[in-house]
Amino acid sequence: MSYSLKDSSVLMNSYLRAMATDIASRLPFDIVVTSGIRTAREQAIAMKNKLEAGENLADIYKDDQYALDVTEAYPSLEAMTAVTARYADAGKGSKHTAGQGLDLRTWDASHVQPMINAVNAAGHKPSLEVDHLHVGGIKTYGTEKKSYLILAILAAGALWMYKK
Repeated sequence: MSYSLKDSSVLMNSYLRAMATDIASRLPFDIVVTSGIRTAREQAIAMKNKLEAGENLADIYKDDQYALDVTEAYPSLEAMTAVTARYADAGKGSKHTAGQGLDLRTWDASHVQPMINAVNAAGHKPSLEVDHLHVGGIKTYGTEKKSYLILAILAAGALWMYKK
């Protein structure tokens, strides 16, 4: 089927559009993308909301140190944003700040397991959260992820040349 965006605030790049299209094509119903690319501040707000809802960030995020650092910065949104930005700059933290994370929703509880199955079949990592399915991008679509690798190789080469 297809996907739609929750509203115009959902930002997606070509990688996320390809991911959403791939997942939706594996389902017999439509899905809604509720979140895509986030700034460090938007990510900090999302994490602050989770903490205020009583959620434990270490249960949600794979990087326990990231979860701990953000939790320790709470309740200061500015401090949480700074932590999130530091991790994003290092290529760590949330897939959303790296342009590789989607949040999906459906209005029918019986659709959750088929969505998880479709995400797995598409080669991505699903994570069921309280009110949505988070999808962390793993599979490569086109050249977008390859360009990050090329940049990393060029940066490593420049660093090597600088140290000589």
